[in-house]
Formats: sequence, structure tokens, C-alpha cells
Amino acid sequence: MSSANQAKVSHKLVYLVIAVLCFMVGLVGLIIPVIPGVLFFLGGIFYLSKVSTRFKYWSEQQPILQKLESKLARLKTVDYRARAKVVGLMTIDMMIKSTTSTINMIKRRI
Repeated sequence: MSSANQAKVSHKLVYLVIAVLCFMVGLVGLIIPVIPGVLFFLGGIFYLSKVSTRFKYWSEQQPILQKLESKLARLKTVDYRARAKVVGLMTIDMMIKSTTSTINMIKRRI
């Protein structure tokens, strides 16, 4: 195996470990509403799509992920300070949505 292939495999392994960690924290986020589990699931999807072409194809077919990808693509043309502001606002929006859905789920069970 050449060094280029070894580097590619080691990058994929690192991406896989990060994806698994993101999914684990995302699961904790489903239980504890303070942690934005949805963000970690999206991060896990992002890193898993770097490992698996099949998973990348699947994620590209999802409408919600397509919207997020288009937002992130538009961010590449924006300067760093504005980009950080938009990402922060997106994070707050996702935290509010995940908290609201958790509260609604708890209300349905009560």
C-alpha cells in the first residue's frame, strides 16, 4: 500500500471515529434537551458521507440536507465574521427547534 493510500485510509478512519462520536453525542442530545442532538447528527452525517460514497449519495437525496448544503455553499462567499454570525444563528435556530420538538414529545406522553 502506498503512502497516499495509507493517508487516505487514515483520513477515512478519523472521519469515521468523528462520525461515531457525533452520533453518540446526538443520542445523548435526544435524551438531554440542553444538548442540541440534531446538530451532532448532522455533523455525523457530514463526516460519514466523507467515508462512504453510498451514504454520501443517500444524504444528497434528502431535502432537508440539500437545504442545509445550499446554505453552507452560500456561506463560502461570505467573510469570516459574517459566516460565524450565520452559523451561530443557525445553531440557535436548530437548538430552538429541537427543544420545541422535545417539549412537544413530552407533552404528548403526559
